[in-house]
Amino acid sequence: MLATVVATPCSAPFLGAAIGLAFGLSPLLFMLAFTFMALGLAFPYVLLSAFPALVGKLPRPGPWMESFKQAMSFLLFATVGFLLWVYISNKQVDLSSMLKVVIGLTALGIGLWVYGRWCTVARARRTRRIGLAVAVVFGVIGFFGTKPPPKGLEWKTWSEQAVAEALAEGRPVFVDFTATWCFTCQVNKANAYPRKVQALFEKHNVLPLKADNTDYEPAIDAAIRELGR
Repeated sequence: MLATVVATPCSAPFLGAAIGLAFGLSPLLFMLAFTFMALGLAFPYVLLSAFPALVGKLPRPGPWMESFKQAMSFLLFATVGFLLWVYISNKQVDLSSMLKVVIGLTALGIGLWVYGRWCTVARARRTRRIGLAVAVVFGVIGFFGTKPPPKGLEWKTWSEQAVAEALAEGRPVFVDFTATWCFTCQVNKANAYPRKVQALFEKHNVLPLKADNTDYEPAIDAAIRELGR
């Protein structure tokens, strides 16, 4: 139980989606999901108990822990930025590119941190070169990450009536079920509609509809359930 409490800050972001999905499963699958989660958490301890020699293979405490601790802080920075973006988006503020800017600034911060920590004269020449290369990579990511995204599809608001009217006219319909807090949705949105795809939408007169379920709209929930999701 103590291991579960200690691991919560690290495991919660990854298990949150799995637990949310589990609540929509049948009782049997629900129990199986939590059983496998428990087995996964207990497995390292069982393995080390069965093979004590493996304990000697574990990393030893040292200066690397300070670097690791600082590196992990950037994940927290990115999380705070993402949650801030979700909050502002819910307030209907026109900052659709804020998430990309936050990611860019986080990457830029990582690059500056790497440069300051591994590119000092006290480091070996090889270490400084590697550190400089990593810093440049993150700096470039940060620079391009702060640029506003190119113009994409012109989305219309989803509704059952809009879908029915378009289909009645013989027009293809593409529905994007999304939510501001859904990070996977945002990644897909940034990469799934390149120029080639947009050209196909225009060629076939496809109507792009966005079903924004950020506030858990009952009609959108019902449509998602009808699709078996």
